[in-house]
Formats: sequence, structure tokens, C-alpha cells
Amino acid sequence: LDISTGKPYIIENTKGLFHLSVLDENGGSLSYGYFSSYSALRISIPSKVCVGDVVTLTAEGDLNNVKWYSDKTGDKILGTGNTLQVTESGAYRVVSTSQFGDCTLSANADVVFQQPKVDLGPDVSICPGETVKFEVSPDEGSIKWHNNSTSPFFSQLVEANKSYKTSVTITNSLGCSNSDDVEIVALP
Repeated sequence: LDISTGKPYIIENTKGLFHLSVLDENGGSLSYGYFSSYSALRISIPSKVCVGDVVTLTAEGDLNNVKWYSDKTGDKILGTGNTLQVTESGAYRVVSTSQFGDCTLSANADVVFQQPKVDLGPDVSICPGETVKFEVSPDEGSIKWHNNSTSPFFSQLVEANKSYKTSVTITNSLGCSNSDDVEIVALP
């Protein structure tokens, strides 16, 4: 096989172990080694990852001696099977040896648990006859107030001797939801 310099080449092997020598233009050997036909290690992650969910990461490939780690735990082994259940955002790593020799394989996955941002602020005490106004960002997802309104704005006129509870739920495009509520009390 004659390969010119300056161009990338992909060499596929389906026959098993083989030897590769790389020679420079003067015929001198730069590097060589043995390569096996093991498949690459991959981590599959569910497409929907919401705060509060338990997510299963799955190591795929020809695996032996599987070990899971995270950026938060360093060298502490989190698990030793082909799957790992996680509940926190972070960078996760799986390490394995190939089934064809002692090659060490590794793969990384960043898991980000999604949750829309919503904050109505603290509870409110105001004088009767005043109006309290709230606003949430429609950029966070679809909006649903306690009265089924879908507007980003909500206002409540406060009557004497009454209290009100206002709540809103925002759901993003992944189906992840977050809610907040606030109590409104009329001052005497």
C-alpha cells in the first residue's frame, strides 16, 4: 500500500491482529505497532434528561472489566457494569479493556439535567385594592398559570381580608417542567 504524505487515510481491518509500519520518505521507520479489530467504546445517553429523573448511561462495545467514574469523584469507581444510573449533572467516564487483548478503552459523556428557570419571588403582602403583577420568560418554555392562563404575564387585584396563592409551571421542549408559587396576602 503506497500512501502519500499530507493526506489522512483510514485503514480498516476485518482479519484480526495486524502489524503496521510507518516509513518516512527516506525509508526510515517512524513508528509501528500491533492493532486489533476491537470496536470502539461508546456511551449512550437518553435524549431527555430532566432534573429529578434517574438516567441510565450505557457502555456499548466489546467490553471487559468495565469501570465508571465521574469528574466529581475522581478515581473513585462508581460502578462496574455496562450501565450506570445517575441523578446529577456532570462529566462521566467509562473505562474497559477490549475483549481482544489488553487494550484499554475509554469514553466520556457530559450529562446535563435540564430544568426551566422560573422564580415568582417571595410571598407578597400589599394593601387592599392594589394589584400584584408577575412575569415569566416565554423563552424557558410553555407557560401554565394556576388558572390555566398561558400568558407570560399574570396580575391579581387584592381584596380586603383575602389571601391568594399564585403558581406557574413552565415546560421546556424536552418535556422538563419546573414550578414556583407565591402567596399574596392583603394587609389589614
